[in-house]
Amino acid sequence: MPDATHPDPGHSDAGEPGPAGGGPEGVSVAATPSDATPGQTLDPDSPPPEAGTVPTAPAPRGEGLSDKAAKGFAFMAAQTILVRGVRFAGMFVLTWLVMPADFALFGYVLTVSQFVSVLRNAGVRDIIIRRQHRARKWVNPGVWLTGIVGYLLTALMIVCSPLIAEFYGHWQMVDLVIVMAGTTMFQSLSQAPVGLLQGGMRFRLLATVESLYNCGLMILTVLFAWMGLGAMSFVLPFLVCSAARTGVLWAYARPRVRLNPQFRRWKYLIGDSIRLMSADVARTVTLQGDIIILGRVFPGLGSVGHYVYGNSISRQSMMLFSRNLDLVLFPTLSKIQRETGRQNAAFVRALRMLAVVGVPLCFLQAAVSDPLIHTLVPERFYGTIPFIVVLSVGMAGRLMISPAESMLRGQGRFGMFSLLNWIFAVLYTAGAIIGALAWGDPMGVAIAIGVITGFGGVLYVLIALSRSETPVRSTIRVFAVPVLAAGGACGLGWWASTLLPREGVVNGVLGALIVVAITGVLYLPAVWILERDVCNEFLQRIRAVVGNRLGSRIPGLRGA
Repeated sequence: MPDATHPDPGHSDAGEPGPAGGGPEGVSVAATPSDATPGQTLDPDSPPPEAGTVPTAPAPRGEGLSDKAAKGFAFMAAQTILVRGVRFAGMFVLTWLVMPADFALFGYVLTVSQFVSVLRNAGVRDIIIRRQHRARKWVNPGVWLTGIVGYLLTALMIVCSPLIAEFYGHWQMVDLVIVMAGTTMFQSLSQAPVGLLQGGMRFRLLATVESLYNCGLMILTVLFAWMGLGAMSFVLPFLVCSAARTGVLWAYARPRVRLNPQFRRWKYLIGDSIRLMSADVARTVTLQGDIIILGRVFPGLGSVGHYVYGNSISRQSMMLFSRNLDLVLFPTLSKIQRETGRQNAAFVRALRMLAVVGVPLCFLQAAVSDPLIHTLVPERFYGTIPFIVVLSVGMAGRLMISPAESMLRGQGRFGMFSLLNWIFAVLYTAGAIIGALAWGDPMGVAIAIGVITGFGGVLYVLIALSRSETPVRSTIRVFAVPVLAAGGACGLGWWASTLLPREGVVNGVLGALIVVAITGVLYLPAVWILERDVCNEFLQRIRAVVGNRLGSRIPGLRGA
């Protein structure tokens, strides 16, 4: 199924979803300029967080923001590996239970849900994060705003469901859209508690909730598909899991809500929300524009279903890290936005570690898709292989966009954030249209999207680093070694695997193992030699996380 990690817990749902203490060296991070309303100047001696905000668990002595962020990301990445494993397995199981046309129908419904989510989110989550030390002031109007907007959007989706079905030319979509509309209210009401927990750096709790949510989605989808519900198997789990997720988030965040909606404060929320929503609209065009174009240009569901399935598989490695890194980076970078040098250094270190780990996974995913698809799925899904290859390579660049967006938001550059999203959305849509018309086949769209997403990641990083002293050099340093080393290693691994026939489970598994083995033998020594400092820091972070959690059980790990 297409990745369903929301942009509110995100970024998909697709796809996929409390104040910290002081930073190192005694730097106070209790307040940021974003906490002030327009025209207001913050007192540097701002008061402590008001009662009612989400408390942050006390950090061990000497633990600063970078340590908390690294541990939060490590824990979330570990959780995500489990989730992605479940989703990966579920995706292959679903190929035996549903048809490519069912994936296409769900892809169309998801385009509607994602555009509705732009208004549903209303930017409240980001506003609460950036005004965390005064969260109680903004939670109540934020909950009322998202709740009312969610109710109106639910009604709008139900009323417009026949028009949506007519737009795509498939009337079986009416019931699917109505069921998906039921999730809108629950997802709207989750925005404020997510903002409180994320701003409070409750990363482990958020990671656990999102893991259970995404695992529940896949498990229920497989169950309903086994029951023969077809495309409805993808939609019903959203309703069930969104309701459960919202209830859990409210139970932990406990936002204080009054009977008074405090309409006079809405103007401040809406003012900031418009800038955030503009960027969300552009991001949604980027994420869903290709599916909309495919639905209009190619009326057949089979080839579009291959594209949707291939697109979903290609996102797995990217979503493994970028979504969790965004959850950690935005609140962390926001708290040090007045320390430009420290902020840039932290951002570059995070990107380099992400590139060293994430880029080879994207390339490896492309290289093993041919032998694995021939081994694990029925013949009717063999057409997804070229889509997975092309889109997975492009995801190596897309991997960097979410962290770059966190940097721009953490710097308070919402105007640039919105403009860059719109530029990318226009390029993305234009590329999809040109690819569809020039090739006359969904594969043309995949090639165009793969190229644009690959180079788009470079552009995002370059602009996010534009305030640093050496933006071009830093951008090259992030991409050069991982892309060249992983590209060469995975390419040789794939070539070696083609020497085996594709028929048979044994040959398919053996081919995939050859790709992984050759890639590992070539890539790991290369990156260890050329990116030694990044590898050392990555290993230190892992040892620190494992040591703190298991120090009493494994001698020598504590304090590693």
